[in-house]
Amino acid sequence: DSEYEQETIGSVLSCYQSILEELILTVSSATEDYLSPVDLTYQGLSIAQVEELNREGNLEDVYPLSPLQEGLYYHWLSSSDSSVYFEQMSYEVRGKLDIGLLEQSYELLISRHAVLRTFFTQDLGESLLQVVLKEVPSSFSYEQILDRSFSLTDYRVSDRNAGFDLHKGSQMRLSVLELGEDHYAFTWSHYHILMDGWCVGILIKEFFQFYDSLLAGRAAVLTQHYPYSDYIKWLNKVDKKASLAYWGEYLSGYTTKSSLPKERLGLGPRGSIRRNEFDLEESLRASLGELCGQLGITEYTLIQTVWGILLSRYTDNNDVVFGSVVSGRPGELQGVEEIVGLFINTVPVRIRTGDWMTVRDLLKEVQKNFISGSDHHYTQLADIQSAGSFNGELFDHILVYENYPVQQQIAKDLNNKQQSLELSLESSEVIGQTNYDFAIMIIPGDRLSFHLSYNEGVYGQAQIDRLQQHLIHLIEQVVLGPDMRLSDLEYLSGAERNQLLNEFNATEVGYAHDQTIVDLFEAQVALTPEAVALVFEEHELTYGELNRRSNQLGAYLRTTGGIRPDELVGVKLHRSELLVIALLGILKSGGAYVPIDPEYPQERISYMEKDSGIRVLLDEHELSRLEPLLSDYSEDNLVKVNGSSDLAYVIYTSGTTGTPKGVMIEHGGIANTINSQREIFEIKENERGLLFASLSFDASVSEIFTIITSGGILHIINEEKRKDPVLLTNYIKEQKIDIATIPPAYLKLMQIDEISTMKKLVTAGEEANEDAATAFTNYGIYYNGYGPTETSICATVFKKEKSASFGNKGVPIGTPIANTQIYVLDNSLRLVSIGVAGEICISGRGLARGYLNRPELTEEKFIINPYNPTERLYRTGDLGRWLQDGNLEFIGRRDEQVKIRGYRIELREIESVILKNSDVSAVAVLAKEDEAGDRILIAYIAGKKSLDISVLKSNLMKVLPGFMIPSNFFIMAQLPLSVNGKVNKKELASLKELRHNVEDYTPSRNEIDEQMVTLWKGLLGKDQVGIDDNFFEIGGNSIKVIRLSKLINNLLGVEINIALLFQYSTIKSLSDFLTSQTVDEYRENVDRDELLENLNKFN
Repeated sequence: DSEYEQETIGSVLSCYQSILEELILTVSSATEDYLSPVDLTYQGLSIAQVEELNREGNLEDVYPLSPLQEGLYYHWLSSSDSSVYFEQMSYEVRGKLDIGLLEQSYELLISRHAVLRTFFTQDLGESLLQVVLKEVPSSFSYEQILDRSFSLTDYRVSDRNAGFDLHKGSQMRLSVLELGEDHYAFTWSHYHILMDGWCVGILIKEFFQFYDSLLAGRAAVLTQHYPYSDYIKWLNKVDKKASLAYWGEYLSGYTTKSSLPKERLGLGPRGSIRRNEFDLEESLRASLGELCGQLGITEYTLIQTVWGILLSRYTDNNDVVFGSVVSGRPGELQGVEEIVGLFINTVPVRIRTGDWMTVRDLLKEVQKNFISGSDHHYTQLADIQSAGSFNGELFDHILVYENYPVQQQIAKDLNNKQQSLELSLESSEVIGQTNYDFAIMIIPGDRLSFHLSYNEGVYGQAQIDRLQQHLIHLIEQVVLGPDMRLSDLEYLSGAERNQLLNEFNATEVGYAHDQTIVDLFEAQVALTPEAVALVFEEHELTYGELNRRSNQLGAYLRTTGGIRPDELVGVKLHRSELLVIALLGILKSGGAYVPIDPEYPQERISYMEKDSGIRVLLDEHELSRLEPLLSDYSEDNLVKVNGSSDLAYVIYTSGTTGTPKGVMIEHGGIANTINSQREIFEIKENERGLLFASLSFDASVSEIFTIITSGGILHIINEEKRKDPVLLTNYIKEQKIDIATIPPAYLKLMQIDEISTMKKLVTAGEEANEDAATAFTNYGIYYNGYGPTETSICATVFKKEKSASFGNKGVPIGTPIANTQIYVLDNSLRLVSIGVAGEICISGRGLARGYLNRPELTEEKFIINPYNPTERLYRTGDLGRWLQDGNLEFIGRRDEQVKIRGYRIELREIESVILKNSDVSAVAVLAKEDEAGDRILIAYIAGKKSLDISVLKSNLMKVLPGFMIPSNFFIMAQLPLSVNGKVNKKELASLKELRHNVEDYTPSRNEIDEQMVTLWKGLLGKDQVGIDDNFFEIGGNSIKVIRLSKLINNLLGVEINIALLFQYSTIKSLSDFLTSQTVDEYRENVDRDELLENLNKFN
């Protein structure tokens, strides 16, 4: 009484009594029943909303969607005309049918099950809801087919294309076609959001029970009915926080999506689904069942385990995740086995393997994990994904264990002896499609059947055939040897191993083993001494002149300079004819040359000179000094002192310790490469070749010696022409160059039709550009070469004849050159299958001796060949894979090494130099593609605010060559770390925009910014949201983006397609878009395939 006066309380009570009396009077006088919010399963609606829904007295119930239903709804919303998740079951029968009774049976079925009278909506607030009506328009149809040209297949395709509108009506329909006398075709169609495959069997059974009872004139005796809303109520009691915590722990540390190797570069059209079907042999199937019984595991556990092992081999990762469809029917829910509705859910299955584990150990572990996770199988996949630390789509394929064989159920019900009329089943077919490009369905029974469904735009038939054999081969080993160690399992067949080891590597050619580069050149001099060998600007040298001048230099170096075999001589010259004279002179003396680019920073030059231990350095000054002296030395060929095992040159490449490393190449290796390339490129006498590459890049060795050992004419261009694509193009045309090796990045700057006079184009040094390669094949032969410096320039070459097409597989790096073997291996040096990525490892005559002054690194990179112990094997660190035709495809780098403009770069070398700056605490350098598609270097730096980027960049230029200087520098408060404490470079690579200080917060600029900030904060549970924050990087997912779309629609009063929210995923970009053009203009340009791909990414 100290807070309220008696008069106030009395007034409130009087008002309450008046309203209550009025309400009682109204209700007591009502003659009809009225639904109120409390009468519904979902009680979050207002009275006005319920009255609107029940305006025609047709409302039965409203309740939320289950986790998978939410996911399926957003898929339909994003692509309502897609056949994804459209389910169709069809069969043909013979016998007499009463169409009227069939329709009555169907309507009784619709009346019995609420899910068949359900539509879906997001117009009743933020929550997605399903609305059950008492009656819906009939979705039964009958048609008598008289047209002889009628195609049942086309009819069913048309039915699938018709789809469903989830916002109204029933999401199931039945059509009955009378094809002839007593010949009928049934087509049942529904959207997967209604129910799972288990329910189809229930519906078919009840449908024929209704029909049979109507024929007999009695009531159908059915099991007790339980509504789907019982499950929704049960689901709302599940401890979601506990489930999210479980999934967060379950997926902790998982960082790389376990994708099947895709055969095609681009996705094919949606709907182009093919299937491989096979059964296990009876004896194997029996042994599998016995083993499962002995171990106390399910058959599905065994299949999941085997698939996990195969997937780990395919991905070369002992931690893999794939999707699995679980039944989702909780045992404690009464009548759950008879409820019609969508219970299944897709959850991740994580399998971690170790070579030391036995098959038995892994099987038990997978079974244990399944049991411990079964209480959490009711969580929406998008929420599972958000609970883990993985950024992006968790998996791209699923496994399904179908313990509800629908087709068998059809046959059983048709042959039921209780039926008053016998019907015979002629054929049946079940068609359904998920949004995954690959799925495995396992169907248990006397025969364990497998259905492999795949998008033929992504996976090829031959690839799936191999996968099928790999799977069977592994099942055999697992079943027959449960105590085998995982490391001893082999998924390749003997025939495939032979193909990989021998057929793809049949490269033996009988070149002379004792040849040197000098031998090859002098043999050509003897054949064409008066022919022009070399051209530089106005200077020409014949083969005889070039030989004589190099002989004189060689004689000087051997006699006066004291150069001996394996002694290194530096060459630091600008581009001219003197360059080739110097190389030949050094080689003829018996020594080996070390190319040093005069444009390198002095610090790098000094290091190379000191590390190589050169006593003699040939530069312009030294050659000028020697010129008057060389006339005293003989012009005759020198006595040969080198063998094939002596060094020919040492080229320095980027190293991991901050300093470059010297690669030692012997005469035998480079002679083998030159011999092979001369044959591959079909170099003829008088053909004009171009020296484009820098002498410090080993492509120059090929450009020089393939020409001057074949009788061709070597054209050396000056630096000005080399750096200017227009000047280079003009030179090629004017000098009628026949063959040139041009890096792909540089080639993109040239007009291909302007160099159409060339007969042959070679690209090398980095990934080829398909457009440029395709364009050139209109005019000449195209070659793409591959090979690290450690393999004497080149290990493989791809050749494409004039006018030939590349198809859609990109530009391969080809097949091994002569006397070279290529192996694609996993981390454990095991062979991987065709189409599977692995490390490209190289053996053969071209291997380098090793690294100068780096015995430990040599031992690490050049190992004993496990497939031919008498040979060495070089581990390139490059990722590649065999293609079906025996060509290799280059994929990228396994380690931190990349190629920029043809130069191989160790990113750690750049990082170590940057870290020398006292203001830098951490750094990560990545190679990314810019908007033009060119690879550039980007440095992400954690450092003091006082760090001056211009000073840092200036200091780098004093130490590193230009191609190793990052194009962009970003300063961050700290670099993101992975769970193991290392810099998370994957997360850095995913960043599209960076503020120079991650602590910067960009506030709202106007009212619309502020309104959307409020929406985002509420939806994402954030205390602070800046207008530059990316929705999907701060907690957004597929479900939340749909809700955001609805919220913004309500805010602005216009319909905004969710595709817009993927393109403009920050408040700033979205606000700017909305104030600059209309949403309708945008809607007309929506790319549905791109939208679906974006949605899948955040599923």
